[in-house]
Amino acid sequence: MAEQIPGLSEWRNPKNGFYVIKAHYLANPNKRLPEWRAAQSKGLSVNDWNREYEIDFSSFSGKPVFMHDYDDARMWIPWDVSTKYPIIRSWDFGYHHPAVSWCQFVDGLQFVVLQSDMGNDIDFRLYVRHIQQMSAMYFPDREFHDCCDRAGSFVSSTGDPEVKILVSEFGIIPRYKYFLVDYTIGLVRDLMNGNYRNQPRFIVNAVPSNNLVRDALRGGYHYREKSHGHAEKAKPEPDGFYENAVDPIRYAIANFLGMQGSMMSQIQELAGIDIIPAKEDLW
Repeated sequence: MAEQIPGLSEWRNPKNGFYVIKAHYLANPNKRLPEWRAAQSKGLSVNDWNREYEIDFSSFSGKPVFMHDYDDARMWIPWDVSTKYPIIRSWDFGYHHPAVSWCQFVDGLQFVVLQSDMGNDIDFRLYVRHIQQMSAMYFPDREFHDCCDRAGSFVSSTGDPEVKILVSEFGIIPRYKYFLVDYTIGLVRDLMNGNYRNQPRFIVNAVPSNNLVRDALRGGYHYREKSHGHAEKAKPEPDGFYENAVDPIRYAIANFLGMQGSMMSQIQELAGIDIIPAKEDLW
């Protein structure tokens, strides 16, 4: 393909004779200025910029989900829990590797993963007791706003739905909605690519309990490898391990992003409405 001017290439397809022109934004001299790019890329992740402006439809296969978004040097930092903001306790269910993340939103805009935990081949009731103990140890005398995956309201292979167990046996009322995975990943990316008061809007507290979350964000949580003979799908690998470490973060962000002040005081009441969905399409 011959480039006639910067950003404009042409060629003729030898098989069908079609004349092809590839027009990149650089073909416009006014769009070669750093100021133009800075203005246009504001609010876009690297992935979105490359796809929309650089005509880059590279394969997702096997790549880290947050390859261009999570910046470990900036986002893995020590963080003190605030007494001002509520603590969100987000649950991901499953027998083999249930997981929980304790998080906070600062002013409803900056998201912090305070602590994390993952179980290993454990009965759910035992895991809930464990999480209650860890909650009291990490955050003594604090209350928690719980959320989870909507799948926890369904009957599981191990018996009662996890949400029913949380509510009826432990008095824990989790908030949950239905979200598409791609939508929640997009919310996480938006936070990772944003700044608030000269800091990233996404922070992982640099403590040992978050090491698995850190590994997941640095590449353990990745897209599926392409299967021979099947179309490529930009879906995270359902590995039952790294995905479980990230899922509570997705649920917390999707359920509570932007809530602050008096709105947080309504969360428990709102959560009660969600326990028995009125219809399949929750959100």
